[in-house]
Amino acid sequence: SEIACVRVRIYSGATLIKTLVNDVCKLSAGPHNTIWDGKDNANVLVPAGTYDYKIWAQDPAGNFTGPVTGTSTAQ
Repeated sequence: SEIACVRVRIYSGATLIKTLVNDVCKLSAGPHNTIWDGKDNANVLVPAGTYDYKIWAQDPAGNFTGPVTGTSTAQ
């Protein structure tokens, strides 16, 4: 399986809250997990609510996928 560079970010509207995975280029094809601790990039707990996530991936040939989007809830 090929290696991909992956980026995973959490947003509140258009505002970047947290970068969970930043261009990690060691992930093989298949499912992977990452956990958001509910904190922003300054390590401060965010208010309870719903936040958006975006995931991008790029293979060694330069083929780009994303963003794949969804929501996450902080409590």
